[in-house]
Amino acid sequence: MREARASGPAWSKGGSMIFRQLLLLPSIILIASLAGCPGGPPGAWTPLERGEYREGTGTRLDEAKRTEPRGYDVEDGFLTYWGDGVSLVDIERGKRLTLSGNPACGNAAVSGGSVGFLCWSPKPSVEGFYVPEVHVYSISNGVSMSIAHAENLPGIESMREAALCRQAFVVRARVHGQRRNGLWSVDTTNGKARRLSLENEDVGGFSCRGDTLFYYSVGSSGNLLLVDLSSGQRRSVSLGASAAPRNLRTDGQTAVFEDLRDDAFHGGNVEAFHSSIYRHEVSSGLTERVGDNSSIQLSPDVGSGWIVWQDFRNSARPNYLGSKDQVDIYGRKTGARADTRLSQLSGFAFDPRIGHDMLLYRWRPPGEENAGIFAKNLKTITTKKLAAVLSSVLPSVIRRRDDAAFSKDIHHAF
Repeated sequence: MREARASGPAWSKGGSMIFRQLLLLPSIILIASLAGCPGGPPGAWTPLERGEYREGTGTRLDEAKRTEPRGYDVEDGFLTYWGDGVSLVDIERGKRLTLSGNPACGNAAVSGGSVGFLCWSPKPSVEGFYVPEVHVYSISNGVSMSIAHAENLPGIESMREAALCRQAFVVRARVHGQRRNGLWSVDTTNGKARRLSLENEDVGGFSCRGDTLFYYSVGSSGNLLLVDLSSGQRRSVSLGASAAPRNLRTDGQTAVFEDLRDDAFHGGNVEAFHSSIYRHEVSSGLTERVGDNSSIQLSPDVGSGWIVWQDFRNSARPNYLGSKDQVDIYGRKTGARADTRLSQLSGFAFDPRIGHDMLLYRWRPPGEENAGIFAKNLKTITTKKLAAVLSSVLPSVIRRRDDAAFSKDIHHAF
C-alpha cells in the first residue's frame, strides 16, 4: 500500500487577496414574502406518497414521475436534489418541499440547516447569455434569500459548481476574460464575498465540510490545497507521485479522490482503464490507497466511518469505462481489511453519498432509463428502498426488508 507524508510550508496567510472582502453585495434581498424565489416561492411541506409494497413497489424520495435528478446532496437527515427544479426532503419525517420549480435552478447543497442553490436567468443586454444567482433557504424558519448575483462579484463571469459549508456558499466560477476557474466564498448571512484561490490557479474541483475545504488546480499534479474557512489560512498538501486527483470529497477530517497513478491504460486500449480510490488524513498527513482491486473505481465519498465508491469489478468488462451491465457501490469501513459490496441489486449503481449514518446512491435497473435515489443504513448494513427507511411513512414490516426481499421486479416501481 503506497503512502506519502504531508509536506510543504506551514499554514500561511496566502496574501491579502485571500482575505479582502470583495464588496458588500447590493443585491442582498430578504424575500420575506418569498415572492422573488425563482420559479415561484417554496411550497408547503407535503408527505411522501404512500405506496403498496408488493415485490418492490413503494415510495422513492426523488419522485418517480418527474425527470431523473441531475444531482443531489445529503447531510444531517436532509436530502436536496435537482432536475426540473430544486427539492428538499426531510428523511426522518418523510416530508418533501419544492424550493423552486424552475428547471434553470440546480447545483443544490445542504449543510448547517440551510440549502443553497444556483438559478440561471437571461441577461437582458446579451442574447443567449445567462447569469447565475445564489439562493439560500433556511430550513428552520422557512425563509429564502437571494444573496449574490454573478455580475456583482468582481472577476466572476459564470459559476460552474457550488457547495454549502456552514455559513459559506462556495462557488467554482470562470474568471472574467480568462479560461481559468477560481474559487469564491459568499457569506450567507451578509453576502460578503472573498476569493479563496490564487489568481494564477485554475481550480479543477473542490469539496468542503464544516470549516475545512480542499481543492486542486489543473496541472498541479500531486498536490491538494487545504483551506481553513474560519481563518482563511491555507497550505499545500503533497500526495506523492500522483496524477491530478478527480472527484474530490471530504468529511472535514479525510479527503478521498480518484487517482490514475495505477492506471494501465496504454496504446489506446479502452479495456485497460483503471482508476483507484485514495484517501488523505488531515491530522496525520498520511495518503494511501483504499482497497486493491484492479477494476475501475470512481466517485468516492467519506463519512460515518466509511469510504464508499462506484465499482466495476462485477461487470463483464471491469476496465471499460463505458460498462453499464453491472456496476455496484462498494465501501470499506475504518479498520477493515476487505471491501464490502453495499448495493446488491442488478443494474447500474452510481453517485454514492454519505450523510447521517446513511449511504445514498443512484440506481438504474436493467432496461430502464430513469435512475432513482436509494439508501442503505450503514449501522445495520441492510439496503432498502429509501422510503422503506422512513418509519413515519411505511409500516415497520417494510423497514425490516433487505435487498433479497424486494430485488425481484423492483423496477416496476418506476
